[in-house]
Amino acid sequence: MGQTEIRIFIFLTSIIVLIFISGIIIFLFQYRKKVIDENEKLQMKEKHHIELLNTQLESQQQTMHFIGQEIHDSVAQKLTLASIYTQRMEFDNEMPGIKDKLTGVSKIINDSLLELRELSKNLTDTKLQKIQECDR
Repeated sequence: MGQTEIRIFIFLTSIIVLIFISGIIIFLFQYRKKVIDENEKLQMKEKHHIELLNTQLESQQQTMHFIGQEIHDSVAQKLTLASIYTQRMEFDNEMPGIKDKLTGVSKIINDSLLELRELSKNLTDTKLQKIQECDR
């Protein structure tokens, strides 16, 4: 082999090695970009899922608040009125048998009213909303 042939061989070998190294570098960059893109997609998917859960939670809280307000504004007022009527009937009535029954009805209405107010308070309580806002 002559020196020219050796030089051509070394030159061609160097070009092949450079092409091979360039290919490896390009492959590594593309692989790294693909991994980064997949991580970003996964993060976006997790963020979307969290936003969806927060939206569901807010919707549930609004519904519970609405129900609590309706209980307080409608049913509780009607029970209060019924309690007032039964207490008035107790006071006005002089028949002993009916007076005892009215006292029992009045107690049941008042107990129901207390339970209803507690339920309404629990439904409209903003503690959960405050905790959620602190987490954000």
